[in-house]
Amino acid sequence: EVDWWAQAMIAPVCGLVLSCTVFKANCQGHGYCIQGMRLVGICTGAFWAHTIVHFLLLMYVVPLFGKAKPEVDPCKDVTFKDVAQVMPCSWFTTNPVHCLRSKLVYNHNPPCRFMFSGKEHSLEVNESIGCHFSDEIAESECFKGLHSIQGNMQALSSLRSEVTSLRSQQAGQD
Repeated sequence: EVDWWAQAMIAPVCGLVLSCTVFKANCQGHGYCIQGMRLVGICTGAFWAHTIVHFLLLMYVVPLFGKAKPEVDPCKDVTFKDVAQVMPCSWFTTNPVHCLRSKLVYNHNPPCRFMFSGKEHSLEVNESIGCHFSDEIAESECFKGLHSIQGNMQALSSLRSEVTSLRSQQAGQD
């Protein structure tokens, strides 16, 4: 329940923000101008009121909108190795310091390699250090005709002739 605890820990912070807002809005034309210890009491009251309401909402209202937990966890038998064999991105492969340490300090063979998007095939399997992903180089695309002006002009001319023939066919049908 990490999410719940994160929300619970932010409740006093939000209460403090409200308390500071009440203090800063004092005597600024917002309908109240309080002096002395009474202002301190109102700021403290705003803090505690918000914090308590925040906790009550977390405990009683938020669960009404959540999903029911499944009775059987679908991932209970899934291990890190199972996920790491199909996902190239892990803590090990995205941490450059870990990758350098693997190569230069621990002298792993093969070392943990840093994962670059599009270069996943460069990762090597070394199960002893938690690197389980392997892939083949993707087939490259051919862009030879795309960058020449002559090739673009030929493609444009053939497209123009196709459009012209389609227009003439439509005119003949009307």
